[in-house]
Amino acid sequence: MRGIPWRTVGLVLVGSVLLAAAMIPDPQLQNLSSLTAEELIAALESDREAVRRAVANQLVARAKTIVPQLEAAVRQAPPLARAQLYDVLEELMLSADLEVADAAESALDRLVMSADPQIAEGALQVIYGNSTLRHARAMSQYLELGGQFAKDRPQIWPTAFNEMLNTPQLSPRILILDDHWQGGDEGLRFVSRLFPGEPVAIHISDDAQVTTSGIQQLRNERGYLAIRREHESCLGIIVDELSTGRELRVSDVVQNSPAAQAGLRPGDRIFEFAGQPMYSLTSLREHSRKYPPGTGVELRLHRRGQELRVRLILGSDFGTGECQCPPE
Repeated sequence: MRGIPWRTVGLVLVGSVLLAAAMIPDPQLQNLSSLTAEELIAALESDREAVRRAVANQLVARAKTIVPQLEAAVRQAPPLARAQLYDVLEELMLSADLEVADAAESALDRLVMSADPQIAEGALQVIYGNSTLRHARAMSQYLELGGQFAKDRPQIWPTAFNEMLNTPQLSPRILILDDHWQGGDEGLRFVSRLFPGEPVAIHISDDAQVTTSGIQQLRNERGYLAIRREHESCLGIIVDELSTGRELRVSDVVQNSPAAQAGLRPGDRIFEFAGQPMYSLTSLREHSRKYPPGTGVELRLHRRGQELRVRLILGSDFGTGECQCPPE
């Protein structure tokens, strides 16, 4: 040992001891397969990252049986464990097993609706981070279940507000559910996942196998969603979004629409529809949808200081997105 500094020898010995200790399996990582799902979820609260990672891997391995428990755990877990639970749900969402992936994605969809903003935000981050895959899978399922699309899509969706800002808005993509639809209410979850971040309109025929409650759930799950039923009518006008008071200002009239045929013009101010006063665009939509296409109604409006009565035959935009007069 002559010529070798004792300090160096000491450092070598200490290093050997630490290396040997590192090679000894962590007792907390042993026999994870014997733990229940509840015990594994509880272990995610460990302050050791290696433990949390090993537990997460074990949860992923049990994919088909634990998604409901993971969803329930997210709602109760502290932030550290919740982040790990989201990682597990994301891994399951990316699974090649489509049944597992759909179960995890559906759980994340429900978590996004949570009243707790932190829970909702965490789920939203996972969903948006995988939006391309989410859309592709939903598209495949939508088409397989008989969903369809409008053949043509107008280039812009003009509104007075967007024209004022000089920012024309893209027209919504139109999805059509008719008697070919085989997905029922359950399949509507794929509809809600299509085209994230884009305006979407769902046109539903009267013989499509979906319920009112299913449609309402779809409204809740997907923001910026317009739903048109086949029996609902349209006028063919674009109303100024800045309209206030007891009149609705017409900012534009759709070509070849019932409004165009009836002689309505930009600048007209509608204050009554079929005997009902109009206070907002919402009230106009609600009242017009009560009448099927082909119904004749009377409008009362102001034009350049004069009051006019105009008779109009309601049209339909079902399946096209453009309001047209009913066939002769």
